[in-house]
Amino acid sequence: MKKKICILPEKTTLISTGILINTFNKNLDILIESLNKVKGKYKIIIGNPFILKNFFYNNELKISIWNCSKKIFCVYPGEKIAKLIIITNRKIKFLYV
Repeated sequence: MKKKICILPEKTTLISTGILINTFNKNLDILIESLNKVKGKYKIIIGNPFILKNFFYNNELKISIWNCSKKIFCVYPGEKIAKLIIITNRKIKFLYV
């Protein structure tokens, strides 16, 4: 992001992350989550907080942001609003005793 992006009340916008993910590993899951301070304090919802399975994507990863508040919300370059979590998905065998 090179300049600030302002989101009007009750509007949604798509923001670039600057991240390109390209993996063929079937044991990895990718999750995008909003930070608690953004979600609680500013009433901002990250529109795609889901797990991406078997992720192969040739374009930059983008997130949608929904401003649920009655105020204009601005995102500035370098500001943290979401986190990217990479999870190893392995099968676990339980032993019942």
